[in-house]
Amino acid sequence: MHYLPLGSTFDKNTDERIIFNRVPKCGSRTALDIFRYLANRNQYNMISSTIYGPLHLPENKKVVQYLKFDSNQWSFSIYLNSCDLIKQLIRAAEPPVLFERHMHFLTFPNSKRVRYINIIRDPIDRFISQYYFRRFGDDRNPMNFLGTDQSKYQLQTINECVLKRLPECSGNRLQYIIPFFCGHSPQCSLLNSSIPLDMAKANIKRSFVTVGLLEEIEDTFAVLEKAIPRLFQGATAEIVRRQKQKTSKPFQTKSKVMPTEEVNNILLEEMYWEYQLYDYVKERFKNQKKTLGIKR
Repeated sequence: MHYLPLGSTFDKNTDERIIFNRVPKCGSRTALDIFRYLANRNQYNMISSTIYGPLHLPENKKVVQYLKFDSNQWSFSIYLNSCDLIKQLIRAAEPPVLFERHMHFLTFPNSKRVRYINIIRDPIDRFISQYYFRRFGDDRNPMNFLGTDQSKYQLQTINECVLKRLPECSGNRLQYIIPFFCGHSPQCSLLNSSIPLDMAKANIKRSFVTVGLLEEIEDTFAVLEKAIPRLFQGATAEIVRRQKQKTSKPFQTKSKVMPTEEVNNILLEEMYWEYQLYDYVKERFKNQKKTLGIKR
């Protein structure tokens, strides 16, 4: 993990601990670039895990920690791979602090100052993006299956994968977003059940300042800026500036082949609960914008 340096204007009376448990392929790398910029601009700590898996964390795991200090910043190299370790880190970090990692929701009993943010997108669009990212990456991170036992599947289209009902395109791969909000309970892994959805909705209502939308990325940053100005002041202007300069283009997944109508209909049916969550988030986000006076 890495602490961005803080200046002398740090406000010790601000007790903000924000977790961005980012969902893959929902614009989070673009968001992270902006959050790092804002960390220096607005003088808050930002902590990034050096690893991003597994998403579903064990309760406790022994790790080796390395600590290095210089006059400008703290720099830790650490495997943040257990629930207990991450909870200890968040509680011990000097606020205001933003922690980010790909991970399912963690509960923080009796910690009213630990709050979450996240960004999601249309579930099928996210699934398509992740499917082809694993094969071809993007301009910044080229990836492929070459040299692995999956290399024979590299050129397989998403249509073939879905129609063959392969593991990569079925089961919990199609109920992917919900656990980021439901959490680590065994019930969150239930398929074809309303229980994980209901638990996810309850956690969003209780613990998430906002869950934004990639399709409305400017408004997402506008909500963050108004809801948590101590950390995100200037976010809207920065995303607009970057979009005009097209600095986010390297994060676009390459070589995507869109699903046929038949495959799209299969995915819609299989991802029913994902779309129930997506619709809930869209409605909540719409109401947040109205409450905050954000009109576009």
